[in-house]
Amino acid sequence: MATDTIEKTAQETPENLENEAFCLFSEAVKSFGLTKENIEPENIVRYEPNKYIVYIDNRGEARYSSMRSPAEQNKERHAKLFGEASFIRRKPVIDMLKPNLKKHFTAMLAKSYSYILEEEYNVAEEYIKKISEFLDNRNKEIARKWHIVFSGILVVVFFALFAGVTYCFKANDNALFVQFSQFMPVGALGAAISIFQNTKNKEYNCESGKFLNFLEIFVRIITGIVAAFLAICVYNIDRAGTTSSETLIITCFAVGFSERFIPSIVKKFESTP
Repeated sequence: MATDTIEKTAQETPENLENEAFCLFSEAVKSFGLTKENIEPENIVRYEPNKYIVYIDNRGEARYSSMRSPAEQNKERHAKLFGEASFIRRKPVIDMLKPNLKKHFTAMLAKSYSYILEEEYNVAEEYIKKISEFLDNRNKEIARKWHIVFSGILVVVFFALFAGVTYCFKANDNALFVQFSQFMPVGALGAAISIFQNTKNKEYNCESGKFLNFLEIFVRIITGIVAAFLAICVYNIDRAGTTSSETLIITCFAVGFSERFIPSIVKKFESTP
């Protein structure tokens, strides 16, 4: 009895468990023609001897290899799910993920492979849906961050630009020039605040790239500045240059905040004799 207990205890030591795991790993690598240089034991997600293996290679990519074909009645669904997983795997947003989020995505993708290979198709479909939602949310988060950062930077740049113009031409006592240089940046600020406010409501997409997202923000900020310019012109025409600074600040901010004001301002400006 004592001898049996000693043998059982010896079999359960960490060293023996580690050796058993290594033997299983070696068997998996040999069976599926893999190399130990490309895969580590801890990166095997699921292994069924003589059936399939799902693992994460040393480049951080989810991989699988299978020795069996699905049942005849499941072939179409099997191929469809692997096609969906393959499509998700090639989404551009994956390259923009932070390392920890990319690891999470890879683990989820590998898990979906194992469910497909195990022919647990309902579970696999739910998992692929979760992966797609995960990437869609990250997509929006990245683009939203770009919009906030880009608009903030552009507002600072335009304020500095107009401040420099005002300083260089401070000797110019033209009231209209002073209004333009002082109040047009407020239109840019209004446009930026509008962008900040709408970040939760608008559909964003970072897969179009940084440049197009920056270009969209740049155009909206410029639109705010142009709107402020038109507002100054209209108010000076309507009130013969007597508009107070407070009124102009509010007006420039409002037209910069709402791009919908521009058509009405242009129409009013064109109708003025």
